[in-house]
Amino acid sequence: MDEITFRRATADEYEAVHNINTNLFNGGDLISNKQRYQHHLTRPYNYAYIAEIEGRVISFCMFTIQDGGTTLFGRFWRTHSDYGRQNINFRLNQYGVKDIVSHHSGIVKGRYMTAISGLHPNLPPKTSLINTRPMLIHEIITAKTLLQKCQQQTYKYLPLTTLDERQKRQLLTSPETSLKCAGTEHLIMDSQVYKAISDNYKLIKETEDPYVLAELSQDEVQSFSLGIQMPLKQQCMFAYKMEIYTKSEEQAKNHIQQQALHAAQSLPDKHLYVVIRLDAAFTEQSSERAAITEHLSKLGLRYNYENAARIGKDPHRITVEWNIRDTADMKRFRVQKIS
Repeated sequence: MDEITFRRATADEYEAVHNINTNLFNGGDLISNKQRYQHHLTRPYNYAYIAEIEGRVISFCMFTIQDGGTTLFGRFWRTHSDYGRQNINFRLNQYGVKDIVSHHSGIVKGRYMTAISGLHPNLPPKTSLINTRPMLIHEIITAKTLLQKCQQQTYKYLPLTTLDERQKRQLLTSPETSLKCAGTEHLIMDSQVYKAISDNYKLIKETEDPYVLAELSQDEVQSFSLGIQMPLKQQCMFAYKMEIYTKSEEQAKNHIQQQALHAAQSLPDKHLYVVIRLDAAFTEQSSERAAITEHLSKLGLRYNYENAARIGKDPHRITVEWNIRDTADMKRFRVQKIS
């Protein structure tokens, strides 16, 4: 094999990084947009790395420092198909972790999120499971069509509150509320997982700035949802990620409907790539999941079987954590087998 060089990536290397795989996730790659790529690579809490051979960029990964400087979150991992199955991205991750820890000695944990088929992954040694979220991937729809479909629905929805800045901060930094509604202290936004603590709020606000809807009862949150919109490579296309935190079928449909309406109204004349993640209670076999899927079809959100098939039957997103000290001993960063 030709000699591989590992080094820090820079904000002006967008084209080289994008060309690793120009159609990742069928156009839904979350750093395919140049401005978004440059935003990430100019934040002081993000560290990105590339592997190259004779000047050609063949692999990329990025880490975000969270939890007040104690945790690394890895994402956007990719390697060119010409260099697959050669362990290059794992070696690049090892290089990146070592480099970051040499500058930030307080980091003790690492986390990453990956896709699996089903509910029960076989995790790599020395890792633990943080959360599991069923994932619904939909075909691209125009905002105009989505708006029309939402307005045609006669379903009686309960009122949800759009949280102001004070309420949003209180919700997203409250592990008690997160545990009650989500069963975990870790909330997914975009392709990153944040622990619901005050140390992460500035990062959430600057990077994600979610649209937050909540079901309130006597000023206490009973359920909530997060909507995050992200521009994609084509100027007419946006990804809209919905994170629904409730175990109630009716409230899940309620949040989806109102998040979809917001997406359609706030992104007029755009094409939308919609991904919805639900509570782990909504497995593919559940009647509640079937009811939600039927309701989504009424909104014009058709399940994207091609993208889902890349993951497997009943796709989920899981968050995995490991001890930074074990990085050098880990044989793989990613989940390798699904039970």
